[in-house]
Amino acid sequence: MDFKKHIFVVVVAVVVVVAIGLYLVFVPAVTTEADALKKQCEDKANNIGQLANRANRPDELKTQKHLDLASKYEENLKKQIAEHQTIWATRAKLDLKFDNTPTDNNKFDVWLMEQRGKIIESAGAAGLALPADIEKVMFKEPATNDTSKDATLTRAYRVRHMAIMQEVISILSTKPVKQELEIWDPKTPGAKKQFELGALALEKITIANPRTPSEKTPLLEEVNKRAGRGATAAAPKIVDLPYSVTSVDIVFTAPLSAVPAYMKALESSSRWLGAVSRVDFKRAVPPYPTPGDKRLENAGPVPGLNTYFQEGPVQVQVTLDLYEYEKGREEEFNKMLASLGEAPKPAAAAPAAAK
Repeated sequence: MDFKKHIFVVVVAVVVVVAIGLYLVFVPAVTTEADALKKQCEDKANNIGQLANRANRPDELKTQKHLDLASKYEENLKKQIAEHQTIWATRAKLDLKFDNTPTDNNKFDVWLMEQRGKIIESAGAAGLALPADIEKVMFKEPATNDTSKDATLTRAYRVRHMAIMQEVISILSTKPVKQELEIWDPKTPGAKKQFELGALALEKITIANPRTPSEKTPLLEEVNKRAGRGATAAAPKIVDLPYSVTSVDIVFTAPLSAVPAYMKALESSSRWLGAVSRVDFKRAVPPYPTPGDKRLENAGPVPGLNTYFQEGPVQVQVTLDLYEYEKGREEEFNKMLASLGEAPKPAAAAPAAAK
């Protein structure tokens, strides 16, 4: 046999034999290792999926660290609630009383007439216009009757409402803003002068009866309706807190620059703990004065008019919520808190981490 003549065939045969041998030696081992790595990846993915599923259960404590953090959060929450209760008990008291209020119905009506006159007189001295029915709103008639089933006829009801109206009118009678406005002076073009600005008119005041935060109201039902909560949907759960809210709706006309000062004064009155829950306003006068308006005869800022010298007032609509703490409902509220502070579940054993 001529070896040189067939050397190519021999080399190819040797390469094939070596390749087959290497395949039998290495490929099964690589496949086994790949399968093992694949299984580890699948185990890790399953473990992550289990943890993710458990994380969607907020009532289940996963680890001891989770238990410690939850307990610490509960302690801090109880501490904050206790501090808030102390503040509410000392501050959320409405000072809606008058000195020496008569107990006799006839004498009380005379006293009521005197108070009504004082309030109207003080508003007039401050240049604050009052609604046309202000005397009716201030209980000019019918007469007071403490034995009536109609709460609006009783002394307690009328004293409470008169005190709120007195404070609101007193606040709106102030001039909280000083503003430098341009005036017309032929000798000094662009001359300016400082003016005190305040409310021009109280257009309407409505005082609602006290309600609890959990009490259903037409406004809350409208909110639920717009949020898509129909009869079949679960109603929102509102915690029955130990205080009541008296909403006071006020509509008045004032310069825009004075509105923030009035909001602050309404909230920080010494007679109540209040919060403005809604405020809106719109232009109260046309953007341009009417030709021939007699108020334009004297050039310069004109109250209630939008001119070159002064921007016109706005109509402000405010809802002021007065908060009043009710000691009698504190025990029921504390029971509700105790039910929320049940002992947490023991920490579940942590799943073995995949290596």
